[in-house]
Amino acid sequence: PKHLATAWHDLQANTTRTIKFANTFGQPFAATSGVGQGDPLSLIPAIVLVSWQFYMVNAMYPNQKNGETCPQGISMGACIDDRNFRGPLEVLKDAYVYIDQFDRDAGHTLQADKTSFHATCEEDTQSIRTTGLGGHKPRVNQPEVLIGEPINTHQRHTHTHVNAKLYNTVTTANKVNTLAATRNKKKRIHASVTIPQMTYPTIWSIPKAASLANLRTKILKGIWGDASKLRAVGVVLGILNDPTQLDPTVAVVANALNTARRIARKRDARLARLTQDLKHIDQVFQEQGGDRLPQLPQGPAYGCFKAAKMLHIDITFRKGIPILNFPTGASLPIDTPHATFSPRVSGSRPGIRCSITSVKGSARTTLDSG
Repeated sequence: PKHLATAWHDLQANTTRTIKFANTFGQPFAATSGVGQGDPLSLIPAIVLVSWQFYMVNAMYPNQKNGETCPQGISMGACIDDRNFRGPLEVLKDAYVYIDQFDRDAGHTLQADKTSFHATCEEDTQSIRTTGLGGHKPRVNQPEVLIGEPINTHQRHTHTHVNAKLYNTVTTANKVNTLAATRNKKKRIHASVTIPQMTYPTIWSIPKAASLANLRTKILKGIWGDASKLRAVGVVLGILNDPTQLDPTVAVVANALNTARRIARKRDARLARLTQDLKHIDQVFQEQGGDRLPQLPQGPAYGCFKAAKMLHIDITFRKGIPILNFPTGASLPIDTPHATFSPRVSGSRPGIRCSITSVKGSARTTLDSG
C-alpha cells in the first residue's frame, strides 16, 4: 500500500542516531546504513508487539507513582525488538513469567540462548546463575565501568591479528622456497626475514599450534628439501641448526621470555609487579589442577607463563625472583643479564640451547640450558 510505503520511506529518511558518552549525548547525525533487520516490513509488527508489551509491564510494575520513582517498578528500553528491562531481581523474575506468556500468545517466542542478565550485585549474579530463569540459565554478563557507564565485558583472548600475520608469514616462506638459491642461503633468509616477520606480533599472543606446525613445514622444506626421506624435525632444527632462528614455536617462546626479561630488568617496580602477577597466575593454574592454562587477561605475565608452559618450563620463586626451571634440571632467574639469558647465536656463546624431540609422533619442544 502507498501509505505504508510512504511511512517506511519517511522512517528511513528521517532516522537519526546519537552517541552517548557517560552522561553526555553527542549531536544527532543521519543514519544511512538502515536498521539491518532483513524484511523492512517486519519492523512494523515488531514495534507494535514491543509497544503493547511495554504497556502491559508498565501497568503491572509501574516505574513511577504519583510523580515519584517506585522502587519495585521496572524501567524499559528497546531497539526494535531487542528489549531490556531494569529493576530488582525478584521483580524481574516475577515479570518474566508474564513477558514470556505475552510473547508466546503473540507468536514471538523468546530465544533462551539470547537472554542475558547484567547484574551489578554479586549476590544477584550468583542467584540467577544458580536458580535460572524460566527453565533455563541465562548468560550473566560481567559488569565493568567505562567512563562512568556500566558495560558488558567478556574476557576473551584475541588471536586475530597474530593468526593473520602468521598467514602472511607462510606466504613469505613459500616465496623464499621458490628462490633460485642454495639451501644455505634460503636458511639465512628464513632466519632473517621469515621468522622475524612472525615473532614481532606474537609477544603475548601465541598463534595456533596448527599454524605454527604449517610454517615449520614450509621452513623445513626450504632448508632441507622434501625429496629426502632421511630427515627428522628434531635433528634438522634442533641439532644441525639453531631453532631460535628457524623453528617458529621455539622462536615465539624465546622472544616472549626474552621480552619478559627485559621488562623485569628495566626497574625494580616492574620486576615486583611481574613477580606478583606470575604468582597469581601460578596459583590459579594449580587450583585448576595444573593441566590447563587459566582464562586470565592477556599481558606480559600471562604471555611469559604460557610461553614457559609450551616448552615444559616450570616457574618457581626464590627470594622473590621468578626462576625458570628447565626439564633438564637447569634453572635461570628471570632477570638474568642478556649475555647469559639470550638464546644461543653461535656455539661459543653461552645461553639457552634449544632442542626438539619427537614424542609419540608429534614434535615437542624443550629448552636445554647450555
